[in-house]
Parts: sequence; structure tokens; C-alpha cells
Amino acid sequence: MVHATGVALEPLVARLCAELTLAGYATSFNLSDPPVACERGATAWINLAPSSTDRAAVVATLCVDGTEVTIAGPRADPARLAISTAEALNGLGATAPPSTPRLASAVATPARESPRHAVSAAQTLLVDPAGFPLLWGTSVDVELGLTEHAAVALAGFFPIARAKLSTSSAELRTGVAWLRVGVALRYSLARFAVAGSLVVGPAYTWVTARAVAPYVSGADFAFGVAGSAGLSVSYPHRGPVFAVAGSRAVVLLPGPRFELPNEEPRDLGPLLIEASLGIGLRL
Repeated sequence: MVHATGVALEPLVARLCAELTLAGYATSFNLSDPPVACERGATAWINLAPSSTDRAAVVATLCVDGTEVTIAGPRADPARLAISTAEALNGLGATAPPSTPRLASAVATPARESPRHAVSAAQTLLVDPAGFPLLWGTSVDVELGLTEHAAVALAGFFPIARAKLSTSSAELRTGVAWLRVGVALRYSLARFAVAGSLVVGPAYTWVTARAVAPYVSGADFAFGVAGSAGLSVSYPHRGPVFAVAGSRAVVLLPGPRFELPNEEPRDLGPLLIEASLGIGLRL
């Protein structure tokens, strides 16, 4: 609400209302004295009145939620006074209840999202760039939201189809599983959510062997450490259900070695690539 004391100030009021409209405020004008007190919770108002000490000046008094500010400007320069008043109003960040006439900024500050949790399951290929046979399995990722952008990340992998090495004398089938924990950072891009993660944890590798005499069949296992860094993209970035695709670079230490009769040893890793596609649920 804009108040003015006296008809002579109408040109200044008109210029002030125009400036406030350009700045994104809804205004109303009343040719009367303003409220007696500047009270918290009351409708924001501005009052224009002649200066009591300078006949060539006009005083603009702003009241916003109990805070009162006074600005003086030359009567002969309405634009200067209007701009100074609008800038002061922007600084105060004036808002008022929507059910009453108000001076309200037309530019809304986006609300901060509360932390959210997510769980996803994906079909995953585990690729060894050095040429070890592919492993296919299921990845399960959990994100426990800490802030709008940061989360604790849990990442697990278990093989469905194990890698196979074979000769005429023996056949090896091997699998690897791991559970990693770390941090994830996620941001929205259009309707997509992009997340980067850094995780590390224990790994378990096992192998079973079928052999032809004189070689003996058997089984073995080994423990190690798997650390990885990667990116994922999910769609849509809001809503309870989403599709997700991702890739991680994995370092498996120590890289297990497999030996077949009359063959060169084969190593799994230490560098592996995960490629995943799945669905998830936001909680």
C-alpha cells in the first residue's frame, strides 16, 4: 500500500508506483495518512510526505514487517526518489499475507529440497579392459540423503552369470562380489538428476574348477578391496520411481590370478568397468 500526504505529491506517487511495478511488486494507492505504527505482521506500506526541514525534499517512509526505514529525495526528481525507494524495498525483502493488498516480490526464491533417500537395482556388466571374460550381475545402490545435494552411498554387486575360462583339460568358473560405502553428490539438470559417487569396501572372489584326470577339481576364494568412482543419470529427477543408467571405474586389489593347465595365467583386474541400467525408488 502506498500512501501520500497531499494531492501535490501525486506525480511522485505515480512515478513510484510505476517503478515498483517494473520491479515486480503489486501496488495500491491511498491518498491518506499511513497507519500510526509500523507493526510486525501488518501489510507493508510506503508513505510519501513533504520534508519538515527542507521544502524542496520529500520523505519516503517504508514499513516492512515491523521494520521502518526513511529515505529523503528531491521533489523535483521523482525518478531518483522512486528508484531509491524500490531499492530499499528490495533490500528489506518485503512480503505480506496473500489475503491482503500487499507489496510482494514477484520473484520467488526456490524452496530448498529436504534430503531424500533412494534405492535402485540394476542389471550390470563388469568389463575387464585387459580381456578377462565378462561378468554379468545385479547392482543394488542405496543413497541416504544428508543434504539437498549430498548423500551417503552404499553400492553392492553380485554376479548372476560367472566368467568362464576353459581348455580341454579344465574349466574355471569365477565370480566376484563386493559391498562399498562412500559419498555421492547429486544435482538436477532439466528433468534429469546427475550424481557422482566415490565408494570403497571389501570384495570377495571365488572360483570352482572342473578338471580331467590327472588334474583334480576343486574350489578356492580370496578377499580383497574394491574402490570405485562413477557417474549416474536418473529420470525423472523428481517423483517416487525413476530409471537410472550409470558407469563406474573400479579398482580391485589385489587382482586375482587364474591358472589353467598349459595356459598363461589370466588376471581379473585390477581395473574394471561397471555399466548399469535399472530402476529405482525414492523414499
